[in-house]
Amino acid sequence: MGSASQASGVATAKPPMTTAPATQGGGGAGNPRLDDAFRRTYVAITLQLSRLQLLQLRDLNEQFGDDLEKGMIACALISGGLGATLNNPLEALHRLGVDGLPERTGQASIMRAQGIRELAELTGLPRETVRRKLHQLETNGQAERKGRSGWTYVIHGGPTERALQRDRMRQLLLGADQIRALLELAAERLS
Repeated sequence: MGSASQASGVATAKPPMTTAPATQGGGGAGNPRLDDAFRRTYVAITLQLSRLQLLQLRDLNEQFGDDLEKGMIACALISGGLGATLNNPLEALHRLGVDGLPERTGQASIMRAQGIRELAELTGLPRETVRRKLHQLETNGQAERKGRSGWTYVIHGGPTERALQRDRMRQLLLGADQIRALLELAAERLS
């Protein structure tokens, strides 16, 4: 099996492989070429995904003071709160503007509040742990209670937070490029 850098130089006239899931809704046919390439590169892809997950966990651990549970809850607040109201990146750009940040006063209009039960289900943590960690996030200025409707994450968007997110984005894009290169190399060898 070649390296990702070798694969990136391979030119092919074949149509690009789709990265859509092999099945949708538990049925339906996937892309056979992608499925075969995945089977042949499973170990290499598993290694790359594990590296990406480790980097993300390390960053979360550092950002939330060696408390991964707090990091999990913050991620659940962000993904559940924004994901429910901003269905795709273009919608997010349109609603948030060029800066990509909600105005502090307008944040509630795009960030859906989530209750402790929902956060416990999303994270797999006990409700009491979620409650305790939310209060810690609130003390640190990272979460806000919205009355009876639940909690939201506070997006600061300062230089440190932006640099951290930019680094995470680069890690994910590099990892995705390496996985794509592995799959394309395997597909090339299959043909």
